[in-house]
Amino acid sequence: MAGPRQDATKDTHVTSIEPLATRALEHWHAVGGLERSRQLVDRLSEGHQFSAQFWARCAELELAASPRNPARIRRLLERRVSAQPTAADGWLAWIQYELAENQVDHVTTLHQRAVGAVADPPAFMAAYNALKA
Repeated sequence: MAGPRQDATKDTHVTSIEPLATRALEHWHAVGGLERSRQLVDRLSEGHQFSAQFWARCAELELAASPRNPARIRRLLERRVSAQPTAADGWLAWIQYELAENQVDHVTTLHQRAVGAVADPPAFMAAYNALKA
């Protein structure tokens, strides 16, 4: 039985501006709405790396929007899993979104990518099967 591929808690290098960027994201979303927070994220993401948690929060804001922008949501979810590919929660959140959108082809592709990346494939599979049930 193979062991974990990597430490699932280890992020890629995260820029030191992330705490400020997170506060700014929350502020601009509160006072300027989604469009202002989108502008901020677009500017900051050029040249800086952020944690999976930052990208998860950005995706949450997009998911709460009406109407939704599926292409933007997918870009943010991609950034989330790219920031921490061994963490199953990012993959599962993205798969859950695609299931809700009835995008079976996307689910299949994401499942295949995740199995090759997550730290604990059996635990990921159990959670994945629970999502699909």
